[in-house]
Amino acid sequence: MAGSETEEMSAEMEAVSRNIAEFSGNEVDHGLETSMKALSSSISKKMGIPLKLAEELNQLEIDVAKLSENVTGKKSHLKRVKHWLREDSDKDEPSSTEEINKNINNLEDMILKMQKITGVCFMDFQEETLKTEERFTQKHFDIKGECNGLEFGLEFDTEEIVMEDERSELEIKEFVANVPQDVCFELEKPLERIVNEQTIGGFFRLIMPYSKWESHRQKILNHFAEKYPDFVTIYTMETNRILVISHPNFKHGPVLMISWEFCTQSLDRVTPRIRLGVEGTKQLLDLDKAKALENAPENFELLVEEFGIERAVEAMINLIQMQS
Repeated sequence: MAGSETEEMSAEMEAVSRNIAEFSGNEVDHGLETSMKALSSSISKKMGIPLKLAEELNQLEIDVAKLSENVTGKKSHLKRVKHWLREDSDKDEPSSTEEINKNINNLEDMILKMQKITGVCFMDFQEETLKTEERFTQKHFDIKGECNGLEFGLEFDTEEIVMEDERSELEIKEFVANVPQDVCFELEKPLERIVNEQTIGGFFRLIMPYSKWESHRQKILNHFAEKYPDFVTIYTMETNRILVISHPNFKHGPVLMISWEFCTQSLDRVTPRIRLGVEGTKQLLDLDKAKALENAPENFELLVEEFGIERAVEAMINLIQMQS
């Protein structure tokens, strides 16, 4: 009887070996556990192990098998993730100096395009960590740049709090916007609103259209001052620019004054406001039977709407030049 049991156990051991041989890699462990489970059951019967103890051993083997299966699955998943990350890293990593230079050139082109579209160019960026705790960070920022030739500086603090659900809340404090003095005068109210609301985005929504118009205004005024130096004089006021047109040979002739200022109806809407004023002696105004001088401001506005600022200003200069 003993010889028969030994032969049966040998046969079962050979079956285990065949079962293991059919698997590879991580599958070997699973195949081995399955076969050993069957073998253990058979041996327990043949060795006279109590049924209750055998059941407990079987349950323990099942728990161990599940745990081993979970660990194996996690290892396999981690291996796939590492392989994917390695492939992605290899894909993004430049393979040569030529490719690195190409990436740098592409990045520089992208920055230049953004500067051309927005007009914003950052010249200096300073960041300082003031306080750090487990879920709280306070930083100070100092940014300098220019927008369409207009220099600016921004200073502000940020306070970031990480919530229990890992969401973060960021608050801006102590916001200061530094711009040239004449810009402060022209944009006093909207700048005051931006600082009170602590909104950095609002600053750029205001400064981008304003700087474009200011650059355009300066270009046109300088153009006429250089083209007609004997007839044109530019005066810079706190919130205004005035182009004065007069004839050098007729001191008692009419004087035309073109005022160019800006209206800020909202933070992202800056519009030019151009008006014509006329000065003349009482005798000159009395001689103006056709009311040409009196109606000049209204006619100038129509010229601006119909032909644009430059042609309207040019027409006023030609009008003064024609005096004899």
